[in-house]
Amino acid sequence: MTQTVGTIPLSQETVKKGAVCSVAGWGQTSMKTNAQPSPALQEVELTVMGKCMCLSRPYLHYVPSRMLCVGGPQKRKAPFLGDSGAPLVCDGKATGIVSHGTGDWSTPSVFTRLSKYVCWIKKTLRKLKP
Repeated sequence: MTQTVGTIPLSQETVKKGAVCSVAGWGQTSMKTNAQPSPALQEVELTVMGKCMCLSRPYLHYVPSRMLCVGGPQKRKAPFLGDSGAPLVCDGKATGIVSHGTGDWSTPSVFTRLSKYVCWIKKTLRKLKP
């Protein structure tokens, strides 16, 4: 931890449809086959969408109780290769984790819903303390 690197709290609340959140990562910014990770941290604000946006194609395995459907088609931006595991931050709290997407900004991305796992995360972290 430093003055510029710290922690943020985990959200235990269920984030609502329409919430505007941010995600940041060093993933690829191009679809070229030899694209490299971004040399600079990229950040974008995205909107939590209704579950119906992810319940049909292309995400037939979407489970609303454990996943979030998030997108920003009007921004023409989305998490991409190399961004998996990056936090979705809503109201200053970690709310989700980048899971997967189609690589197409017009389709929402799927995030793991952290509120479903907060108890397990805290239990696991307690085991790590000396």
